[in-house]
Amino acid sequence: MNVNQIIASKIGRLASMLLCIFLHTAQADPIAVMLHPSDRIANPSPYSSQIHPIVEADPVRSVQRQAALGGNVILWIGSKDQYSVDRLQSMLAEARNHTNITHVYVYDEIGWSPSGFNMSLHRAEIYQASRMVRAAGFKVLVTFLPDVILREDFDWDVSQFDGISIDVYPSIRPSQPDMRGCHYSAINNYLANLAYCSARKLRDRGFAGQLGYIYQAFGITGESEASLKAGLILQREAVDHADAMGFDAIMPFGMWLGAGEMAREQIYPLGDTKFRRLVQP
Repeated sequence: MNVNQIIASKIGRLASMLLCIFLHTAQADPIAVMLHPSDRIANPSPYSSQIHPIVEADPVRSVQRQAALGGNVILWIGSKDQYSVDRLQSMLAEARNHTNITHVYVYDEIGWSPSGFNMSLHRAEIYQASRMVRAAGFKVLVTFLPDVILREDFDWDVSQFDGISIDVYPSIRPSQPDMRGCHYSAINNYLANLAYCSARKLRDRGFAGQLGYIYQAFGITGESEASLKAGLILQREAVDHADAMGFDAIMPFGMWLGAGEMAREQIYPLGDTKFRRLVQP
């Protein structure tokens, strides 16, 4: 599996959606968000909000099962191939019955596809879904790669969204964006540069919502331990500056994963390994 395939995978989708969970007002420290494995429930402590990317064909039952987690929950509407206007309408109607759901994840990694960058991919559908979510009284969450945001042709109307997350993984880098002189001055760290400069560009484009930083808490089959550790150490430094860089939420993606996800995506969780201290919030 090459880098592009990994980025485009469904696991990437799960990760990307999570850190758009902004269920609190802005605060001094970014909130921590957790992703349950698709096939079980993990201990949500000490996370402030959570999501369970269950596989459930019935849209109403899906909402009910997610709301039953208790606490703050972001609504997972399913994978991209499950999306339809009718399904979303049914889920939004049911979500109104559950006060612990206030946000809806609409789309992950906008502007990216398995074949590469595509700024117009699904644009009409994404804007339509965003309007539906807002009309139902919920907030709209999406995600972007820094490689998309930092492109010169980035032209998405960010006012359509209430929360945007940026996922930056040291083990998966699809391109080397042109930073155009931007860098995070507090530390010499290219991962911090990617996160900070993406956030700054969104603000410069008029985005007034909340920002999330998704970071790597998984290993990739075939990557050496030395390479993984070096990337995680650099990442830890960047994540510790999330507040100073202007992020409202952080989420370690891959702390826990389902068996099917690990087999399909050739990744493994770090939550119960010696690297846990480097990837926990």
